[in-house]
Amino acid sequence: MTGITVKHKNDERTADMKLANLLEKVTTLAVKGNMETEITGIANDSRQVKKGFLFVAVKGYETDGHLFCEQAITNGAVAILLEDEKYWQDEWAIKNNVTLIRVADSRPVLAEVAAAFYGRPAERMKMVGITGTNGKTSTALLTYRILEETGHRAGVIGTISNFIHQKEIPAERTTPEAHQLQALLAEMAAEKVEAVMMEVSSHALDLHRVNGIPFKVAAFTNLSLDHLDFHKTMDHYLAAKSKLFQMTEVAVVNLDDPATGKLLQNHGCRQVLYYSLKDSAADLYADQIEHHLTGTSYWLHLTGQKYHIRLKTPGNFSVYNSLAAFGLAWQLGITPAEIAAVLENCSQVRGRFQTIALPTGATAIVDYAHTPDGLENVLKAIAEFKTNRVITVFGCGGDRDRSKRPLMAEIAEKYSDYTIITSDNPRTEDPQAIVMEIASGMRKRAYQIETDRKTAIEKALVLAKSGDVVLIAGKGHEDYQIIGKQKIHFDDAEIVEKWGNKGDSYSC
Repeated sequence: MTGITVKHKNDERTADMKLANLLEKVTTLAVKGNMETEITGIANDSRQVKKGFLFVAVKGYETDGHLFCEQAITNGAVAILLEDEKYWQDEWAIKNNVTLIRVADSRPVLAEVAAAFYGRPAERMKMVGITGTNGKTSTALLTYRILEETGHRAGVIGTISNFIHQKEIPAERTTPEAHQLQALLAEMAAEKVEAVMMEVSSHALDLHRVNGIPFKVAAFTNLSLDHLDFHKTMDHYLAAKSKLFQMTEVAVVNLDDPATGKLLQNHGCRQVLYYSLKDSAADLYADQIEHHLTGTSYWLHLTGQKYHIRLKTPGNFSVYNSLAAFGLAWQLGITPAEIAAVLENCSQVRGRFQTIALPTGATAIVDYAHTPDGLENVLKAIAEFKTNRVITVFGCGGDRDRSKRPLMAEIAEKYSDYTIITSDNPRTEDPQAIVMEIASGMRKRAYQIETDRKTAIEKALVLAKSGDVVLIAGKGHEDYQIIGKQKIHFDDAEIVEKWGNKGDSYSC
């Protein structure tokens, strides 16, 4: 077995920790109460507080944690950490024997105290960060599989699932809140995980969730239009991504993406490796690329050597993801020959260009593409091997960036023979209003609107004849749909498979 060497401490945190120990590296503005108080847990949600907890009041985007300090005390909090002076209440400390701490910004302090509470588990593993608009999940899972298949204990923190060695745990968000993240890392360290592949979202970077994590190596996949409801501008979005490269030793970045140069302007890396499909001078360069329905092959040029790579998913985006994973695994000590052998046997990632054969002779593809660039990449990949028509089903999420809606319609129309516009996760927006905004980007009449997603998918499957490809985009691995505030079970692949088995039909 080659590659990673990690030392694991045997003195995992098992006892309660004093508040003073948690705040050793924190600059406080005011303190009232006993700093020798024992802390049994950390929460930023008052409903999760138990006896002996430190409650960290964080200003959120839907509510303000400061409003729930009293509820946290009722639930057992023995210390309150806050930033807003107007919520500083001496009577809390006097009446309830609670220690109060005020800081300038609660979010980075939450990350610091959580890391201290759990014994800084990230320092006992090789931390791998992966950021970018598209490709994070596939790159993380490919790298994880390379490590596992070459005899290493690996972990994943990501969008689809978290993995602790070979144990799978459901994931609620791409990058968990800081205290949840540190708890998960502590569990990984206790299970002797050697390296952790972490999808690092722009939200997590802006909101300090990964503060203090020493990344060994990090990858940048690409940047395209997304999350402007949060970041407001593409410059702010890129600035959030760039923070990861001030926190890592080695960068593995996509040379072909126009944002790469700006991303690395203020990087703190000791080494930068570039991968490319266009520039033969890149550290990892792919050429002689061949696509077909069931996969892709290419030649990888690395340090003067050539390696033949075969993948089970088609498209240039798959090549890019594999190059990023190759670079990450190589930096972790896995040999190029070992990496190439594992990539050839890696199965499809659920909800990422997931192909389903239909009894009609058509093929359905379920993919997470939910940005203009992501949708275009998938449709371009289909164009490489299609033998007949392409029928696309997609929608856009509610309460999210509205600017991409007509852009995605233009892309669907450009690369598809027919499009059905439908709902994604409408959340609290009117589904009809969302689809009409999408439809404003259509210039031809080769489309229809069907707000019910199940009906839209089934209509597309009925339309598809032998040799056609039906792309169902936007939700990928998600097994739910959010309508209003309610999350209901919904799985695109499941709908396709049931239709194929039952042979349902609709008139279109």
